[in-house]
Amino acid sequence: MDDLEIKAEKITTELMQELANLLGEVDSALFEGDRHQIIHSKISMAISIGFNIGRKRLQQRKSRKVIQCSLTGQPIKLWNSMHDASKMLDIDSSDIRKVASNMPGRKTAGGYRWEFSTI
Repeated sequence: MDDLEIKAEKITTELMQELANLLGEVDSALFEGDRHQIIHSKISMAISIGFNIGRKRLQQRKSRKVIQCSLTGQPIKLWNSMHDASKMLDIDSSDIRKVASNMPGRKTAGGYRWEFSTI
């Protein structure tokens, strides 16, 4: 997990805790009965939808395009993200990142060279 992912996870956890606290306050402020259940359900649904949208936006923002290359350096395919390439080719995304970042000792991942795209 890189620094951005760690920070995003920490922020997400803090937001979830704050929203849970808020939901608890709303629960205690509302009266019992059917109306309470309907309001609680709608608030829970809104929170869930909000988190899903936020996570997708964060993932899109942090995605970096990578170029899959042959061992001779010929471009094979442009991938929208390391995650996409990782899933389709069954290669660990951290290995792709290490190669694309030119980390010492990492020349290939899954039998390919990798580069970050500037496109």
